Amino acid sequence: MRHDTVLLRRRPKETVLDEATVKATKVKFYVRGDTLVYNADAGRLEEGSVLDALIRQVPGAKLKDDGRIMVNGRLVESLRLNGEEFFRKDRGIILDNLPTYMVHKVQVYEKAGQTSELLGGDVRLKKQYNIGWTMSSRRGAHTTATWRGYSPCASPRTRGCRSSPT
Repeated sequence: MRHDTVLLRRRPKETVLDEATVKATKVKFYVRGDTLVYNADAGRLEEGSVLDALIRQVPGAKLKDDGRIMVNGRLVESLRLNGEEFFRKDRGIILDNLPTYMVHKVQVYEKAGQTSELLGGDVRLKKQYNIGWTMSSRRGAHTTATWRGYSPCASPRTRGCRSSPT
């Protein structure tokens, strides 16, 4: 009695797919406790936009001509930068000069210990821009064009300027 062994090899079946397009969006905002957190990267802003354009995209927010920020009809009493109160007297400084590409998120929260009519706001910077001060420079010469440049610069903590992409 003879046994023949036959080895069969099977080629894998190939299927070629057409091109696929994946579309996704970033989460624009979420609520954590009593805080509304707006993701700055989720908004569509023109290059060179500053914080006031981003604030206008926060759901329910209205920016008044005098720099007051209203969210759902309630006044945002204080505006902080990374938890620090810098711009108590003139919010226009941060609203008109902080470029949106530096902002990680904007938070609006109930002010603790105050009446329920007041809110607080906190602008959080991206980690790579959280190294010191920022200066703004605008120049123009016999044209209608304006150039802007931003550079993180000396602070008591960093003791010198560092370059960063603009």
